[in-house]
Amino acid sequence: MKTPTEFQIGRLAHAVIPKVPPKNVAASKPPSPSAPLGDPKQVLSTLIKELESKLVKLDALIAQRESAKHSGIAPRMQAKRERAGKENTKPKTVAEQAQMHRALRHASRKDGSGGSKDKQQNSSSKTLSLEELKVLATRVRGQIVVAKQKLAAL
Repeated sequence: MKTPTEFQIGRLAHAVIPKVPPKNVAASKPPSPSAPLGDPKQVLSTLIKELESKLVKLDALIAQRESAKHSGIAPRMQAKRERAGKENTKPKTVAEQAQMHRALRHASRKDGSGGSKDKQQNSSSKTLSLEELKVLATRVRGQIVVAKQKLAAL
């Protein structure tokens, strides 16, 4: 039997010699951001402060949107919008429905995504409506209450 060459030893070394990771690899990794650091009371108190600051910002944004909603619409404009809404809810004629279906088919062939629903969802996800902001504020209030209860239990 011949002795193996250096090239053959190099190619077979990974199969014979198992690679063992250094012992301090786990210690050198930084802790994940979700992992709590330090005292649980301190972590909960910082969490409560962050949630309260978020709640203040949300309340300010809600107040701003509500004031813009109420002050921006004159009574005549509001009546026009209501009439336009009623016209949109009227049943469409057969010709209008056929034209709409043709346009949808053409759009689905053009972009291949099946219509313009994806585009509408992407644009609406960037800005939250007033109702969604109120729901988010309610959730943040609930998180604050839960965090305060946990802090009191410690």
